[in-house]
Amino acid sequence: YYGAQMMRLQGRMLIKQGKYQEAIDIIQKSYERNKNGNDTRGMSSSAVQLAKAYKDIGDHNSAIQFALLASELASRTSWMPVQIIASDLLSQLYEESGNKQKALDYLKFYRSLKEKSEELNDKARLVEVEIQAVLKKDKEDIELLEKETELRAQENKTQQLWILSIGGALLSAI
Repeated sequence: YYGAQMMRLQGRMLIKQGKYQEAIDIIQKSYERNKNGNDTRGMSSSAVQLAKAYKDIGDHNSAIQFALLASELASRTSWMPVQIIASDLLSQLYEESGNKQKALDYLKFYRSLKEKSEELNDKARLVEVEIQAVLKKDKEDIELLEKETELRAQENKTQQLWILSIGGALLSAI
């Protein structure tokens, strides 16, 4: 898993350096490694990177092929980040190739995924805020209990001193 992920990162760096063929070769190896390991999410990540690389060098047919593959693999595992990237990429690729209807379809799909993703992010943030509020309340409760425990310990010491004093006074009176 990590080896394939490192290969994808290396491929991304090669793309930034303009070494597209080297990048494609290494990302293809990453895809194969993920495939051998039955890592569908890794395969979808590799496929979307291959689609981007092929788009960058102007090979729209290969770019579309890999973007479709990435979208299909990502949808199998509900891997939304790759689904979003692939649908956006497909919208661009179909528009550039003149297929306006498919471009529009993938643009609509992209927007619906983005909205769903934002809703999920909003819900996650709300849950995080609620968790933080509960943790803060628990921390305050713990601090209050610690103070009460400390106060009781101090009261116990005071009572022990009184008992010792009274016992000492009784002993000296006897």
